[in-house]
Amino acid sequence: MLAQRLIRTICKNCKEEYEPEKPELFPRDFQYKPGETLWRGTGCRECLNTGYAGRQGMYELMSMTDELRDMILQRKSATQMVPAAKKGGMRLLRDDGWRLVRKGVTTAEEVLRATKA
Repeated sequence: MLAQRLIRTICKNCKEEYEPEKPELFPRDFQYKPGETLWRGTGCRECLNTGYAGRQGMYELMSMTDELRDMILQRKSATQMVPAAKKGGMRLLRDDGWRLVRKGVTTAEEVLRATKA
């Protein structure tokens, strides 16, 4: 099974590094490390002062395993299946989003917007 979301990418013309003033506001699953550099767009004419220009996909792929098949047949809940799926190599949408934040492709705010619980 494949899930995808399109997220906005940081404008290349006004992209800048920054260190968050309040890193404690990031969700725990982001696992921000003090001193880690993040990126944002400051806004310019090219991006109409939004700080974003273009789109990028975030993806989640879950491959069917015997363990997951058994859990489905037993009508287990999705929350019970996630650990087994992760063990089988699945990366959640949000995890892929955090990877893109660390690469400087998008912002944490954009990942949070696209993956609201």
